[in-house]
Amino acid sequence: MIKPELPSVSIIIPTLNSERVIEGCLESIGNLTYPKEKLEVIVADGHSKDRTVKIAKDHGAKVVYENVGTRGGACNFGVTESNGEILVFTDDDCIVEPDWINKIVERFVKVSIDGLGGIDLTPPNSSPFERVAGLIEEYWRKDEVRSFSALFRIKGCNSAYRKSTLIKVGLFDPYLPYNEETELNLKLVNSGYTILYDPTIYVWHRRRGGIRQYLRYNYRAGRKSLQSLLRSSLLRKYMLRSTVIKSFLGALLAILLLSSITLHLMLFVSLGFMVFFYLLVRGLKIAGIRGVHLAIVALFLNHISYLLGVAVEALGILDARLKNMMRLKR
Repeated sequence: MIKPELPSVSIIIPTLNSERVIEGCLESIGNLTYPKEKLEVIVADGHSKDRTVKIAKDHGAKVVYENVGTRGGACNFGVTESNGEILVFTDDDCIVEPDWINKIVERFVKVSIDGLGGIDLTPPNSSPFERVAGLIEEYWRKDEVRSFSALFRIKGCNSAYRKSTLIKVGLFDPYLPYNEETELNLKLVNSGYTILYDPTIYVWHRRRGGIRQYLRYNYRAGRKSLQSLLRSSLLRKYMLRSTVIKSFLGALLAILLLSSITLHLMLFVSLGFMVFFYLLVRGLKIAGIRGVHLAIVALFLNHISYLLGVAVEALGILDARLKNMMRLKR
């Protein structure tokens, strides 16, 4: 029996000023066991000011430059310059296993799918807080699922698609600042294509190094989530519910912080119990009894900073619209 020829693969890495981390990523890609003649590595750079481009070229990567300023825009530039039949995406702060591409290609060859995603795990040498922050990302993405259920589990740092399919659905929305991979997956499923989430395919993904970085990341995520929801009708249709729930929980926490001053003590105690119970249950599910204290802190910071980002963005949009209305009246 003649074995089918292995497909060609393009690995696309969007990046900007990543000299501290991209070398580790490219070194791990250099250790892949997939046939080298079937592989190409494309670094889609946003005009870095540091040594990122030099490091990429030193490791044999093809460097292309994007001019949009978003992850989706960078990925699109990589797609247009790629030669592979299967396009694989990862981030500059990820480390891949030697058999990473083998597993991805095996799935595409054996199963009739158009898109594929796996999990991103926290490196073993991470700090306790980084490990708990990673567990928050990982704990619900454990089971293999297809199509619609896979939409919200696939992250851009560990995803793959048939190039022909991506071109048919129109690639990533280059102007979405966040959730561009989810919007792409929605387009795929709505067009009748099949995607698969497989947690046995994994990469090691560095987490934010401390509380300040974690707060900044979630704050920006809140702002960018609202921007993306306002731009994309697909995201509004399928993601508004989860954003509203997260914002409600964050609002509950905010009320708790203010209630000792503005509300009756009984309300303070009641809200405090509700918030603590929610954080405790989620924390136990995520980190177990030994790590529950760190999980509670991380969840609290996650919700508060995300909500703050949503609120600041919403106020900024409202302020801009009011100023525009005032100008029109003049």
